Amino acid sequence: MSRLPLNILFVSLVCFSAGCASPMEFSKTIWGSSTRALEEARVNGIVKVHDAPTGRCYDEALKAVLESDFKVFLKNKTKATIVVMGIKGSVNTTEVGIFCAEVEDNKSKIYISSLSANAKRIVAEKIFPLIDAVLGSSDNQTVTVINEQ
Repeated sequence: MSRLPLNILFVSLVCFSAGCASPMEFSKTIWGSSTRALEEARVNGIVKVHDAPTGRCYDEALKAVLESDFKVFLKNKTKATIVVMGIKGSVNTTEVGIFCAEVEDNKSKIYISSLSANAKRIVAEKIFPLIDAVLGSSDNQTVTVINEQ
């Protein structure tokens, strides 16, 4: 009997258990559904504060995305994360992440991040006015770019 299947299994287990990334994150990266790069890009993201809980911000962001011409690639209400693609003027595989995070009770931030500054700006210019029309914005804050390069 060939030991090849056993060797492949052993090598696979070693690969999945090695390194800093969890096996799930590793498989998401291979599959193409990891949001780690977009999460890390939040420090260079566009952010806006809204007087609403995170769940409501997520719901309104998703509605705004669906009203736009972007394609929803991933959505996760539990993590308050949406990833969109299909941004005109960008490569069709360019991803833009939309993340909602609670600042305090009934006040949340919506971050828009991407490795493409142009794609991030296009998405922000399209969806923030749609969200503002429903939620308004906290203290009339305008879109703020953090650490833009």
